[in-house]
Amino acid sequence: MSKYNVIVGDDFQIEAFELQDIEDISKLSKIANGRAQQRIQERLTYLILISIVAALLSATAIGLFDGSFDEVGLVWSAAALPLGYILKAFFDEPKPP
Repeated sequence: MSKYNVIVGDDFQIEAFELQDIEDISKLSKIANGRAQQRIQERLTYLILISIVAALLSATAIGLFDGSFDEVGLVWSAAALPLGYILKAFFDEPKPP
């Protein structure tokens, strides 16, 4: 038999907290704004990547029926710039605030 009885339930609701320093509010707001911005960037990244993949797949299908894959080259050259910006965001070192 275990000594403790573990109950899985809802998280604790935090209604208030004690503020030690006024600078904490600015730090918390920066964190919240940063998280919101990252969420928007993530959604835009997925949207761009899905659009590129869909365009490449449709151009490939057209190329299969057409016999020439010129469309794939055109789509790839148009998708290179947005894809480059996305990859740059992943491989750039973050700048200090």
